[in-house]
Amino acid sequence: MVSNPLERKSQAWSALFSEPMSELVQRYTASVGFDQRLARADIAGSLAHAEMLAHVGIISTADHEAMQRGLTQISQDIDAGRFEWKLELEDVHLNIEARLTQLVGDAGKRLHTGRSRNDQVATDVRLWLRDEIDGLNALLVALQRALVDVAAANAQTIMPGFTHLQVAQPVSFGHHMLAYVEMFARDAQRMGEVRARTNCLPLGAAALAGTSYPLDRERVARKLGMVDGEGHACVCQNSLDAVSDRDFAIEFTSAAALCMVHVSRLAEELVLWMSQNFGFIELADRYCTGSSIMPQKKNPDVAELARGKSGRVIGHLMALLTLMKGQPLAYNKDNQEDKEPLFDSVDTLRDTLRIVADMLGGLRVKSEAMERAAAKGYATATDLADYLVKKGLPFRDAHEIVAAAVKQAQQRGVGLSELPLEELRSFHAAIDADVYQVLTLRGSLDARNLLGGTAPAQVLAQVAKHRARLGCYQFAFDRIEMPVRHPPVADLRCSLRADIAQRGMLPEVETGRRWCPRAQAPFAVSSTYPGRHGVDADADCSLQGYPASVGRRTGAPPSPCRHDDSRPARHQRSATRRKRKVLPRLARGRISAAAATPPHPTPSRRRFRPRRRCSPACPGAPPAPPRLAHSPARRTPPPPGSSRPS
Repeated sequence: MVSNPLERKSQAWSALFSEPMSELVQRYTASVGFDQRLARADIAGSLAHAEMLAHVGIISTADHEAMQRGLTQISQDIDAGRFEWKLELEDVHLNIEARLTQLVGDAGKRLHTGRSRNDQVATDVRLWLRDEIDGLNALLVALQRALVDVAAANAQTIMPGFTHLQVAQPVSFGHHMLAYVEMFARDAQRMGEVRARTNCLPLGAAALAGTSYPLDRERVARKLGMVDGEGHACVCQNSLDAVSDRDFAIEFTSAAALCMVHVSRLAEELVLWMSQNFGFIELADRYCTGSSIMPQKKNPDVAELARGKSGRVIGHLMALLTLMKGQPLAYNKDNQEDKEPLFDSVDTLRDTLRIVADMLGGLRVKSEAMERAAAKGYATATDLADYLVKKGLPFRDAHEIVAAAVKQAQQRGVGLSELPLEELRSFHAAIDADVYQVLTLRGSLDARNLLGGTAPAQVLAQVAKHRARLGCYQFAFDRIEMPVRHPPVADLRCSLRADIAQRGMLPEVETGRRWCPRAQAPFAVSSTYPGRHGVDADADCSLQGYPASVGRRTGAPPSPCRHDDSRPARHQRSATRRKRKVLPRLARGRISAAAATPPHPTPSRRRFRPRRRCSPACPGAPPAPPRLAHSPARRTPPPPGSSRPS
């Protein structure tokens, strides 16, 4: 039996030590209890490292194949819950390496050639965080869509706009919701920037000074998908910085904290609006709780918890900053403490984004209460001042005149629109009967019809823009679109899509040049994209004109009959013969999404018929079989500057 030094760690850490580590120290220093979630990333990094070692001739092909077999089995054992985690092996890295040596012998001992746990853990955390950022961006898209849906349904709903929590001017409730869309759009942009800086390879820096082995670090970076937008490998350029840098974790936690601040602001308003003093909205019962003593209570606990959890993520940011502020170069054991704040920040943000998006779907708006509140605070006073300015008065003079009119209306206990014309003219002779048109809440709302304004027309225009942006959103799956050779790497690269699919967060858009009534945007390349192993049947059918099904995970297959959608679908015929030139190349990353996406947001005027004919029993079936339409992808001209795939 092959001797495994890692199995003797219960006797002494290594041959240098004369006594074993105490049980108390083992528990105090071990991280395997919480860093197990890095296992998938650790296996992917090890596979890429082993492939590179074999490529440059440091290990033999036989050793490389043994490592592949062993790591594949370990990955399967971890997924099945059969893997035994040992406290004396401290962390996820030594646990996996020790098990690999048990399985494949000396080949497992050679895996650590040219690397240290210092650069290994830095690589694993970066790989893990990169996947999590992709998942969070998908949830941010879902949250923005939920807000846009609320905004679209309430573009005409008038509510009081507040400054200093005092009634200021009437605004559209849809406009108010779109303000949060802008916030979360910036959050998604920040996450993308953090991802780009996270996606850089430290592996090869070894403990701190690099290694004497002729490692091909760029090859490993490309294998792991750590490349920039042009496909160039991203490798940390200084070995000292590579193993000690935790800027990416701090940047992510900062972006997460700011995102949670935005969630907290939204949650605070939901809590206020649901109170009896406002009465603007009502949340669905499934997001509320009652009182153990007061039977009439309906508490918005989900919104309150979302507001409270923001402090948790902000605290993690402070913890990471404090962790790093006193560390000299290079790696220190302090950095073990970066994981729990980072992991909890990801978990908290993920759960919060998902539940807030779900909660907005059950929001009921009380438009009458909002409009009554907007009428209470002389919200149209600025409109009266603008009216006088348009009559030729300087704004400061108009401001004083309106202030006097508001004071008199307050003394009489009436609104500005309720003052008689003669009384209004007493403040200035330029006031005429048309003044009452600008003193109404609706007139005030409609008057602000400029870019970014609260007029319903502008709100609907912004809704259309956001729907086009979110409907055509392409996830940053650059590593998934790369060729995959090893099953554990395939699992790592496909796990995010499976995770999002389980949560039901995949965008419900089709592929092809058609108009989506739900997203109010042209269809873009399907986000149910299948990856390296073939073309997804549902994405393919959507190109042929079938109804959207967003993969087989979200419901029954689309009906093959365009006249009777209630009839059960027969088996779907693959249309890959017509898509062989576009989708497979898109799957392999050989063409960009832009090359397969229509360049103009204009619905096609030609009708796309389904490939399958209607049944003869269908009452709407035409007498002659429909002629097959060409593929939308074939019919769409390539964008300027790009070449059509051959």
